[in-house]
Amino acid sequence: MGRGQVRNSSDPGTPSGPAWTAFRKRLFGGPWLGRPCAACGHPIAPGMGEIQHQLSVSTRPDLAWSVTWRGDPQLVPVHGGGKRRCPEPACNLACNAILAGNACPRDELGRPVLPFPPAFLAAKVAERQRYRARSLPDGRKPGQVPGNPAHERPRPRTFPLAGRAW
Repeated sequence: MGRGQVRNSSDPGTPSGPAWTAFRKRLFGGPWLGRPCAACGHPIAPGMGEIQHQLSVSTRPDLAWSVTWRGDPQLVPVHGGGKRRCPEPACNLACNAILAGNACPRDELGRPVLPFPPAFLAAKVAERQRYRARSLPDGRKPGQVPGNPAHERPRPRTFPLAGRAW
């Protein structure tokens, strides 16, 4: 067992649960309505944005619910992963995951540099395009579901020695 601190989801500083969902809806429905992604600059489709904390909640739990800190934004809208990726076909980045990674450029306070510097953004877009262009060993592209014709379906497993001998 590790000795890491266990976070309690009922802790008021932890951004989660129904209160966080309502807070997120207020931000995306009000002051952030129509704002582009703070990282890549492309538009965020309604309901598809995520919130990026500029200063980590683990180091500054008191700022978990604060929109600004010292006049700078503490919370910013960004694209997420999965179905919340950037809708631009040429970009298609999960900006929040990139901002949380170690490769993201940071300022002297440890905050991610926003928006992404042009060279960094171009490198990440090229990396994503290479990933999407590659083929898997069976010829599919990443994210495609393999076909499952009837003759390839697995047969039901039978166990001849199962059960009791009556």
